[in-house]
Amino acid sequence: MIREYHPQTRLAWRDGALVGFFVAWKSASPDTAWLESIGVAPSERGSGFSTELLKAAEEEVSSLGCTRIELAVDGYNQIAIRFYRRHGYEPVARPGEKLTFAKALSPISKSMNKATERNSWIYTSRTSTARALRLALYRVMTA
Repeated sequence: MIREYHPQTRLAWRDGALVGFFVAWKSASPDTAWLESIGVAPSERGSGFSTELLKAAEEEVSSLGCTRIELAVDGYNQIAIRFYRRHGYEPVARPGEKLTFAKALSPISKSMNKATERNSWIYTSRTSTARALRLALYRVMTA
C-alpha cells in the first residue's frame, strides 16, 4: 500500500550558507510525527543551533496536531543519542538495527509564534522527494 505523506522540509541559512535542515512528517498514526532527518553543518555544532533546529521541528509538527514525535538513530551514534536524551527523547522498544526514540509534544495552535516564524534563517519548503533532498543536503553540508 502506498501512503501519501506531506513532509515538512526546512532549510536553515546563515550568512547565505546552508547550515542545517530537517525533514519530518505525520506518520500513519494521526497524532504522531516522524523526524526523518536533521542535519547541522560542522561549523554550527556546539553553538546551540542543533537545539534551535530540533525545537523548530518539534513546534512544526506540533502545529500540525501531533502530540508525539519519533526518530531513529544508529546505535553507534552516541553523540546523537545523548543529544536526543538531553532533549527529552526516550527509547522505544522496536525491532531493527536502529534505535527508536520518542517524545511527547504539547499541541500548539497554528496561530502561535512558532520557531519557523521567529527565526528568519529557516526557509519553508514542501517536497515529496524528501529522501532525495536529504541526500543532496547531506552532500552539501559534508563537502
